Amino acid sequence: GRPLTDSASRAEVAAVWGVDADALPAKPGRDYNAIVNAAINGDVQGLLITGVDAEDTQNPTATIEAIYGAGFVVSLEQRPTAITALADVVFPVASVAEKSGAFVDWEGRQRPFGQALQSTNALTDARVLAMIADAMDVLLGRQDVAALRDEMSRLSAPAANRADAPNVAAGTADGITLSTWPQLLDEGTMQSGEPFLAATARVPMARMNAATAGKVGVANGQMVVVTNDHGALTLQV
Repeated sequence: GRPLTDSASRAEVAAVWGVDADALPAKPGRDYNAIVNAAINGDVQGLLITGVDAEDTQNPTATIEAIYGAGFVVSLEQRPTAITALADVVFPVASVAEKSGAFVDWEGRQRPFGQALQSTNALTDARVLAMIADAMDVLLGRQDVAALRDEMSRLSAPAANRADAPNVAAGTADGITLSTWPQLLDEGTMQSGEPFLAATARVPMARMNAATAGKVGVANGQMVVVTNDHGALTLQV
């Protein structure tokens, strides 16, 4: 919740981390597209990928190309995926039921949960990352849940210091902008081997305001094609 380009925010984060503020970057790092392109071009020699399904990324084909392009790939996962099949090293990590943690909703609200099942050999993502850091002589500090939650609470940003709300322009000449979101149950890897849960997933559809549909000549129940640079979907209105 702290703007990277704000010097006061960097100073506050540095104080919590116990480091010099000058050691923190003042410019944003690579986003998804930049990371993928850098790996494809050979500018990034290693990738650490945790809990990501290639089909859920912005460009699944480019994601796979980036993995092929990277010199060394480490995957933290619970199920076999297209990424684990290509990774050089795969670390199995604990499932949600085997660890404590927190979900963060789209409003930034934390929803903590406790450990439900005891495991004798499952390591958390945080513990695996700390072990990798130790092998690279990088100090991450304590990585137990209590310490992480304490750090996050001390880094809670005031409302006035949050990033600006996104400003999305209309996507077409007709002024129609697609607003989409995941429905939780889809064809994700975590449902592999569970056909009954997968069968409860909602059927994808396109919802349109009646006035908007009338403007573009679409009636209820008809099919529309939603397209972008990566492909197209035919959905019922």
